[in-house]
Amino acid sequence: MDVDENGLYRYNYFDQYWTENERFPFLIKVNEKYGGFAFVRKLKHETGSSYYSMAEFFILKKYRKIGVGKQSAFQLFNFFPGEWEISEVEENIPSQWFWRRIISEYTNGRYIETEKKNGRGPVQRFYSMEDTM
Repeated sequence: MDVDENGLYRYNYFDQYWTENERFPFLIKVNEKYGGFAFVRKLKHETGSSYYSMAEFFILKKYRKIGVGKQSAFQLFNFFPGEWEISEVEENIPSQWFWRRIISEYTNGRYIETEKKNGRGPVQRFYSMEDTM
C-alpha cells in the first residue's frame, strides 16, 4: 500500500480498534519508550466457535533480536487464552520465520500450519495456555 498525500500510511481498520469490542489494540513499551504495537482480533469460525487472530504485529527495528517480540507475543497469547490463528504474507519470509519460531517455542511444537484459503501464505493454528489441540 502507498502512503497518502501527507506521507501517512493509512490502516483501514485503525479506528475500529478503539471502538469495536472484538478488536484489541496494544502499544509495546521498551524501557518506557514505545517500541511497537499489536492488533488482536476475536473472530468466529463458520461453526460459531471463537478464536484470536494477530491482525498486526510490529516491533521497531532497534528493538528486534533482543526478545521484545517474543516476550510481547507470549504475553498476548497468555492474556487471551484459547485458540489462535496467525497468518503471514507469502512474500514476508522474515515474518514467517519469526512466527514459526515463536509459536513453536510457546507451544513446544504443538501447532498446525496450513495455507491460507487464497493460497497466499502460511497460517499457524494453536491453543494458548493450558488448552491443547
